[in-house]
Amino acid sequence: MSTERDDSKSLLWLAVHPFAALSLAMSYLGGIWDPLIGYLSAYAGSWFSLSSIFGATIAPNVPWIPTHIGTAVLVGAATLYGVLRLNRLIDGVQERL
Repeated sequence: MSTERDDSKSLLWLAVHPFAALSLAMSYLGGIWDPLIGYLSAYAGSWFSLSSIFGATIAPNVPWIPTHIGTAVLVGAATLYGVLRLNRLIDGVQERL
């Protein structure tokens, strides 16, 4: 008969497990996430314009800004803008149905 405890099922193990911590952090950020997404989607056209100007024209001409950062900003802004426009299109189609 073994007297060792199986810590894999203890409450402490569940509390400090990385997935439990991630779940707690995501639930906390959930209250911040919706207003942030609302703000970004309301001004997506402006964000895309500013980001594309920075990523395509300013960043390549400034020597201390790595080129890949400008490209990443440009691709990220384009992806966000495209996804938000697609979401608006889908919402419009769903309203008409």
